[in-house]
Amino acid sequence: MKLLIALSAIVFAVTPATVRADTTFVNGNILLERCRPGVDDPSTQILVGNCYGYVAGAVDTFEILQSAKIIDRYYCMPNGVSVEQLAAITVKYLNDNPSERHNIGSSLILKALIQSFPCDRD
Repeated sequence: MKLLIALSAIVFAVTPATVRADTTFVNGNILLERCRPGVDDPSTQILVGNCYGYVAGAVDTFEILQSAKIIDRYYCMPNGVSVEQLAAITVKYLNDNPSERHNIGSSLILKALIQSFPCDRD
């Protein structure tokens, strides 16, 4: 059972870009739509809250899987990074890579983390 859970988590965490985005709940386009609105705009607070929750959930999943050595350490995030910062990093990645936005949201968050917080391999 533990192996099945681990394999499912790995598939979730590192799903290849070739998977059709319409088979997922959130792709990069939806994620960008939810993460981009102004935080101070009351009419978009639900979208922003959804963005923060999605990003935090994905990052927490990656952190747990890496800490348990179920998956390799793909990025090395420093202490003290806020959810708002993680959402901003994700938005920057999505804006810089529009051709990838049709892909699964969680895989794009992982790519943003890898780009923003590379591990020192020395």
